[in-house]
Amino acid sequence: MDEWAGLRTAVVVVSWLTVLGGLTLAITWFVRGGGRAVGPEDEGLADVAAQHARGRSNRAAVTSFSVAQVATHGLLGVLTAALVTYGAVRDSDRSTGYIAILAAIAVTAVPGIVMFRKWRTNTRPAVSTAVAPTSGRVEDHIPRAVVYGHGLGAAAIAGLVLVLLIVD
Repeated sequence: MDEWAGLRTAVVVVSWLTVLGGLTLAITWFVRGGGRAVGPEDEGLADVAAQHARGRSNRAAVTSFSVAQVATHGLLGVLTAALVTYGAVRDSDRSTGYIAILAAIAVTAVPGIVMFRKWRTNTRPAVSTAVAPTSGRVEDHIPRAVVYGHGLGAAAIAGLVLVLLIVD
């Protein structure tokens, strides 16, 4: 056991806790109808309102996120946590691994930051009120504490990996 093993263990634990928080957010979004809701991918469809009027669309909720955004961020998050775990347990050339982890965190953060900004600014997709109600969005039901905790966890991972890059 070396002197930085505790810090490496901490970054692995924080990584998987952050993934667990993200899973909680995704499940909440899907359970509240996010996967079925009218979203950004429906903005350009001219016949969505006509389909809804004819009863062929069962979409009643609205969301600012697309399924692709949520799924991509989730997949990247799990892959990044796996990379963090591998980078923390390897015995040689850790500094290269830490640089790769920081790059993976940056790539994973892009869709997360986009979704956070949409969530925080209450951005709604530009769809007809005949298709979607003007009331709240699906993501308005996501717990604020979990959103902020998820982002704080991601920032903590980046900070811990940066410290490990410097000291290990």
